[in-house]
Amino acid sequence: MSNSNKPDSNGRFSSMFWTTSTAILGNIVTLTISLLALLPYSEPAPLFTWWVISISLATYIIIKGKGLHGNTSNIAPHKLSRMLSLSSFSFTLPWTYLIIRYIGHVPAETEILIITTIAGISAAGAIRLSRYPMASLTFLGSMIVPSIAVFLWIGDYQHILLTVLFASFSIYLVATVYFNANLWKQKSQAMDKLHRLAMQDTLTSLPNRRHFREYLDQALIDTDNHSTGLSLFICDVDHFKNVNDTSGHETGDLLLKEIANRLKDCIGDKGMVARIGGDEFAIIANNQNTPKNTLDLAKSIIAQVSRPLKIDSQPMTPSMSIGISMYPFDAHDEKTLLTHADMALQRGKSISRGQFDFFDQKLKSQISSDELIECDLRVALTEKQFELFYQPKIDIRSGHLSGFETLLRWRKSNGKIATPGEFFSVAEKRGMMPYVSDFAGKQAIQDMEIWENMGLDPVSVAINIHSSQIRDPHRMDKLVTRVNKAGINPKKLILEITEDCVIGRGTEDVPKMMQQLQNHGFSISLDDFGTGFASLTHLKTLPVNEIKIDRSFIRDLLTSPPDRAIVHAMIKLASSLGLQTVAEGIEESEQHSVLLAMGCNIGQGYYYAKPMDVEAATNYLKSCSIRQQASQSNVTPMVSAQLRASSGEKVSSN
Repeated sequence: MSNSNKPDSNGRFSSMFWTTSTAILGNIVTLTISLLALLPYSEPAPLFTWWVISISLATYIIIKGKGLHGNTSNIAPHKLSRMLSLSSFSFTLPWTYLIIRYIGHVPAETEILIITTIAGISAAGAIRLSRYPMASLTFLGSMIVPSIAVFLWIGDYQHILLTVLFASFSIYLVATVYFNANLWKQKSQAMDKLHRLAMQDTLTSLPNRRHFREYLDQALIDTDNHSTGLSLFICDVDHFKNVNDTSGHETGDLLLKEIANRLKDCIGDKGMVARIGGDEFAIIANNQNTPKNTLDLAKSIIAQVSRPLKIDSQPMTPSMSIGISMYPFDAHDEKTLLTHADMALQRGKSISRGQFDFFDQKLKSQISSDELIECDLRVALTEKQFELFYQPKIDIRSGHLSGFETLLRWRKSNGKIATPGEFFSVAEKRGMMPYVSDFAGKQAIQDMEIWENMGLDPVSVAINIHSSQIRDPHRMDKLVTRVNKAGINPKKLILEITEDCVIGRGTEDVPKMMQQLQNHGFSISLDDFGTGFASLTHLKTLPVNEIKIDRSFIRDLLTSPPDRAIVHAMIKLASSLGLQTVAEGIEESEQHSVLLAMGCNIGQGYYYAKPMDVEAATNYLKSCSIRQQASQSNVTPMVSAQLRASSGEKVSSN
């Protein structure tokens, strides 16, 4: 396939001959002056014929050069040099005729005019063409050699002097040509190097994202022109962040290089492999006319990438997840093709890693549904249909209110309330999560400010921080500014993050951001603890104050010894590290009792209270009267009874 985006290292053919109206005008003026100078000493007919032919030839060469303007990148340098040499020779023919026909046959003053014109054109043309020494010397020789030959043929003293003058003049021009040619060569090499840097990934030497997009754009054009097919593969290296965390970035870099080489071996000259992100690659496979061809290639890629290897004597078995879309079957433009491949990748990763997934009709219908939800979400943000619900968090030992967790709800125009599970995935895919999460944080701060003004103390409020927020310093700075402006003590705001905030591309600066937030006084909570593969690593390296034990472990706490053992181990581990533990999803008194015995700090769940809107949460705060010491005023009657029972008190049947 052609690559129109390759820099024109051959230069522009048109620039060799000043392919502008000024150049054409200059040639006409020069030829016309020569005509007028010779007209008194020659028959008009042959001289005018020479003038017309000369202008026509020069104009043709210039127009031809202009037609090739910027389009010589696919012409081999030696072929272009021959083209320029031939054009140069053709350009000089009328002047050669003038030298042979009139030098020695016209008065000295007219001869000087012709010789001066020849010398000027020779110098200008030779230097202009010096990027191509062969073409430049052809031009120079075609002008100078006939002149010297005529001077020697005449043989008088003046013309012998002109011979010496033209010879020395030629030597100087030849030296200048080669000097300029060397400068052009150095400049060309520097430009080629800059182009490679701009279009190439420095680690793997693969094309980068910019080159990939340009190649894809041209590939789609070629596919249309030749009525063929094209497949796009978007590939993620599975669990690459874990490699960096456990083995170091040098090992990670070596792994990426090896995977890049394996992908190149799979594709060969059938298309392009590019590195478009930290651990993300893209493959463009040309001439993919049937799904079977693409299927076979995908199997080959998975098998090739998954071969075991050793890096610094450390055995590894890499794996890769791939999303595939085909052109023109799945999309009719570049943007849609990319979107569909990425959708297939995300669906595949949600099911199983180390596999490939094709974009299909099911995903097509999902797109229509997603577009409707996206439209509704934009309306919801504009019309402020989102609101916060608050679920109490209870100190398991004392029964006092420990704070609230904010839960986002969408009260639709039809009155129905949607939970995050109904719209978060679409908001994620459509890039709307930062705006939704910004609303949640802003609203929580406003509610806390209102409670403060009412003399109510929620103790703490936990808000969920999305990965797109914590990766954006500007957004986090705005959060800090809002808290300070509202006069809220940052210690009362707990920022809950999940493992996806610190795993994957673009998370390298997240630990630093977490530390900065902690320095401002905020507490950091690691949500859904125990569900990710690298949670223990995070406890060691991340600045966190609290872990939230996922409800999946609490659900079977009473019936599953493994779950009970895991929860107990997590509580002990957190305690030894000086971290608070919050157990989510507590729904039974027995779960409360077991967690109390294990030493868990805080409980959250329907056993204590369901999530409530801000008005109900305000009333709940009033009823708690947490400034008083009586524990029964801080919790529900069930909790008070459970706490008294756990301490050996008799519980009234009332």
